[in-house]
Amino acid sequence: MALFFTVLLGLAVSVLGYFNYYFHKGHYISGAENLINAEVNHIMDIWPLIGGEEVLSSLIEASKNRGDKIYALQDLDGHILIGNIRQIPKTVHSLTEGIITFTLTPVAVMGTNIKPGSYAAKVKTFPDNTALLVGLRMDEITAQYQFMQLLSVITIIIMVIVIVTSFAISTFVVNRTNRIADTARNIMDTGDLSRRISIDSNWDDLSFIGNALNHFLDRIEGLVRDVRQVSDNIAHDLRTPLTRLRNKLEKLSQDERVTQDPKLAGYALGLIDDADHLLGTFSALLRIANIESGKQTSHFDHIDLDVLLHDVIELYEAFAEDRAIRLVYSGTTAPFCCDRNLLFQAFANIADNALKFTPSGGTVTCRLEKTDSLITVTFFDTGQGVPDAEKDKIFNRFYRGDKSRHSPGSGLGLSLVAAIISLHRGHISVHDNHPGLRVEVRLPISPLTASKHAAQQASQQAAQPTHRPD
Repeated sequence: MALFFTVLLGLAVSVLGYFNYYFHKGHYISGAENLINAEVNHIMDIWPLIGGEEVLSSLIEASKNRGDKIYALQDLDGHILIGNIRQIPKTVHSLTEGIITFTLTPVAVMGTNIKPGSYAAKVKTFPDNTALLVGLRMDEITAQYQFMQLLSVITIIIMVIVIVTSFAISTFVVNRTNRIADTARNIMDTGDLSRRISIDSNWDDLSFIGNALNHFLDRIEGLVRDVRQVSDNIAHDLRTPLTRLRNKLEKLSQDERVTQDPKLAGYALGLIDDADHLLGTFSALLRIANIESGKQTSHFDHIDLDVLLHDVIELYEAFAEDRAIRLVYSGTTAPFCCDRNLLFQAFANIADNALKFTPSGGTVTCRLEKTDSLITVTFFDTGQGVPDAEKDKIFNRFYRGDKSRHSPGSGLGLSLVAAIISLHRGHISVHDNHPGLRVEVRLPISPLTASKHAAQQASQQAAQPTHRPD
């Protein structure tokens, strides 16, 4: 829009400048032409009645007081027979058809009362080959014309300044508006509430809005941190008593009075399963909190993701065969610096979900792709998929969609996956597979990882024995 209005204003300025130039030039030409034609017509009316010499003498005498009109009767050779100037300039310019302009120097008017300056004149030729030149001093009209031209130039310059300023302001506003929108979009896409809007000035309204939004994000981040801290504290405080409760239930299940009563034994085993489920939920919460706090980076090492994904696929091959699901993998060598155990668990959780919600006879495909700066791991399934309204929620803690509420689980599996991927500076997203779901994990490759992998390959090649021909 800024560019559009800049072009529009530029065209308006061009039209205005064109109009001003030709309007004032036309006014200047027509004014000079009308004055000279009126003077020539007056002379031609009285010329036959009085005679040429008397007419010129009377006109010259009448113009002595003002000194702004010139009259000159020339012969065939260009000599002045009668006139109030000494000589006619050799350099003349055509103003319009029949009208010429020239500048009289002090030398040309020496000994006369004619003022030097700019003149416009018309030449009338007689049958005897003499020519009458009638001229009017145009300094005043020229000054007005030049003044109007100057005003036109000033107007155009002001309009250009307005255009440039408007474009600069529009660009300034658009850049800062896009910066705010990009930050908000990144927060929504990644869930990273630590991101802030960059502020590089403090004098404009958008910077004021940016500061207010940054304080707003600070408050939201603090509230979310407090909520997570409460849930983590609850999980931490309840894990110990739940462990004691589970141990007591196990001892109770081994009591002779319980083992002899099948009904009581069933109740005891059910209570132990519930305790195990609660302990697993609390352990998952604490592990997510530990990952999100960034305390897991000490276990990072350089591995090949191709090997890791092969292990994940092998782990679930038997499960896929039991359910008559085709499990396919395709990949390439992809060195990456990561926590192997955490990434293994993340990809295992994704594969487990894909197999869990894919019906018999379906297909689950894992694909590993690598570029110079990015590793992409994608899981495709032909299951029931996820509704569009739930795609942004499945990575939230304890969230379970309508289709998965009756299946075992706590709703923390994908939350754990998202935390692990975020720890590795990656991004996870879900899309429709038509049918089924496509889960895409993008992991950035740091230059350090690439250089270390190249160094490892070089050292391995150097360590290989070389065979010389006999």
